This record gives sequence, C-alpha cells and structure tokens, in this order.
Amino acid sequence: MSARPAPALLFGLLGACAAPSADEARNQLTLSLVGDDPAAASDAFIAGVEAAQSELHMGLPELTDEALAAAIIDAQDRGVAVEVVLDVDKADDAGAVMLVDALVPVTFADGGITYQDFSVNVELSFSGDDVRMTHAYAIIDRTRVITGSQVGGVELGENIVMDVVSEDIGQDFLMEHGQVFGGMDASALTAYFAGAKSIVDARWLYKTQSSLTVELWFGPQERVVKRIIDSVYSARSDVTVLTDDFLDKGLATALQAKASTGFDVKVIVGQRFGSQAPPLSGELRDNAPDVQKSKFSLEQRVPTVVLVDQGTDRLGMRPRTQAFVLTHEIVSATRTLGIEPVPTDQLMDGNLWVLSQTGEVGPEIQQLNDLVLQHLEQSEAL
Repeated sequence: MSARPAPALLFGLLGACAAPSADEARNQLTLSLVGDDPAAASDAFIAGVEAAQSELHMGLPELTDEALAAAIIDAQDRGVAVEVVLDVDKADDAGAVMLVDALVPVTFADGGITYQDFSVNVELSFSGDDVRMTHAYAIIDRTRVITGSQVGGVELGENIVMDVVSEDIGQDFLMEHGQVFGGMDASALTAYFAGAKSIVDARWLYKTQSSLTVELWFGPQERVVKRIIDSVYSARSDVTVLTDDFLDKGLATALQAKASTGFDVKVIVGQRFGSQAPPLSGELRDNAPDVQKSKFSLEQRVPTVVLVDQGTDRLGMRPRTQAFVLTHEIVSATRTLGIEPVPTDQLMDGNLWVLSQTGEVGPEIQQLNDLVLQHLEQSEAL
C-alpha cells in the first residue's frame, strides 16, 4: 500500500489555497488514508496550522511530534489566538512541554476519577489510562476543521484524515472544544455523579452537494458506541467492523444476532485485542460463533471503521450505506462489568463521523471499504 495515496474528494473540490466560492463553502470534506507513515497525518495538521490567520483551536491525544508543536508555537507568535487541549497523562510529552514553555494556552484534560456509583452502590475508580482524550482536531479560523484517527505521536498505523470547510461543522466543533478546554471534560460529574458535559446537538445532519450526507457525534455525552450498536441491529445486508481492540458485550451480542440469521458479519481486530479487558473481549471471541473474526497480522494500530449495508439486501435492493469512523477502539458502552470498572466510551472525549449514501456509493465510502478489505486480506482467523 502506498504511504500516501491520492485522497478522495468529498463534497466537491476543495482547493488547498484558494478561498471557496459561496456555493462551494458549505460542508466540503476531503478524506485521505495516509498509510503507515505517521508523518503524513502530522503534515496535514501542520499545513492547516500554518494556514491559520486569526484563530486556532486544537485537541490532541498526545504530542510527541515536536514539528507539530513548533508549528503551533509559530502560529501564536504571528498573532493567531491559540487554544490547545491535551490528555493530562501526556503532559510530559516533548511537544506538550514545548507548548507550556512557550506560554501557549493549554488545558490538560481527562485525568483519573473516583466516585460513588449509586447504580451498583460501589465506589468506582478509573485511572487516567481509561479516562482518555481521543480527539485529534484543529479548528482553523472557525470554518475549517481537520481531524485524524491518531495525530500528535509517532505510532505507526493507517490514519484517516478529514479536512472540512464548513461554518456549521466548525461551529459545532467549537462548542465541543469550548467545553473541554474550559474544564468540562469526560471526567466532569454533577453532584449526583452524572456526566456534566452538554450535548452538542445543534445539528446532527450535514447535507452536501452530492447524495453523500454526514453526521458528527461527540462522546461521551452522545454515546457513540451505542449509536454503532443501534446501526448494527438495523442493518439489512451486512456489517464489517475494523477496530484495534473490541471491548463491548452489547455490540458482540448485536453482531451475533445478525450473523445467526444469515447476515454477512465480519470483525477485524488489531494485535492489542484482549489486552485491556479480557472478559469483554471474550464476549466476541467466545460468544459470537457465527461472526467471521480475524486478527490483523501486523504490529501496528488500526483505526476504527464500521461499515453497514455495503451490499444488497435479501430483496435485491440496495439499502442506505453507512460508514462510521471513530477516534477510539470499540470499548464498553457501560462503565462496569458486574461491579468492576471497565474501559468505557462514557469516560472518553472523542468524535464519531458517519458518512451515508443511498444507491451506489461514491469514492469516499468506497475508499473506507477498500481500507477495511486491505486489513482483512492481511489478517488471520481469530
């Protein structure tokens, strides 16, 4: 696979430098699969940072990439108003230290948390490893948003980069950023130990100049894994899941329910499968016998992509195809297994893109399908 294949264009042609016309300016998005070169995604972010003229708002899961940190500092030095959110467990990353030393406004979010969970009547404690910042975004001058599967570090793995020009999406991402930068992250609880973040639900559906539509959801308040589970139950043709680790009983049950009635259901996991919460991973491995399960053969992280209804249904009709791109692996939609705390999307800040299209899919969803198939071809039966 080429390290930097030519990106597919979504929502019309997006010029690298020229300002879009009024007709082109709404909901344009470029999807790029940048291969196993970690610098490619960073290059996309650096180019975006360098293009900022007035404002730059960023969220990153880590920042060992000193070149990206230097670009952020340069933006502030030339008068751009900068705000950055980083995971508190990555505060010692070289790039994070550079930002602090340069007096860039930085919020360190998503630390560990301990609280009394009245639903199971026990005290629960989650370490910073389980309360995670998985966002990787740059909001540039309020109208351009760049997101990535994994940005800011040097870990190898396929990376899905979205480059959006949209006032609507820019505004919605700013509302999410404002909460997390202001201290209202996934670990913020009310007096009754409920999640304190607000739902960023001003818009759920973004129309485009083609038949492709986009949804954008922010975890944990919009329950991203549950949305994937719901889409699996409503599938009319097939389901394919690609994820680094699989830690959700509800999704395993949904996949088995579809597979047991003759639907084509596949799951490809990465080398980390079973390393975080073996009992939850066992739900897929041991209790989903009709699901075709594979493990990626290479020692590198894989992104999370879920494809629903790529083929025709039992009546020979082509249902609406959906492609989900999530910033973290499939984790539990609940906080406990019995009374034991488990990695959960209820304590992870991140985002979920949903691309959907009726009829024959365009190059955007096809590119994601090709990515999943490439991983499947390099996998062995689990």
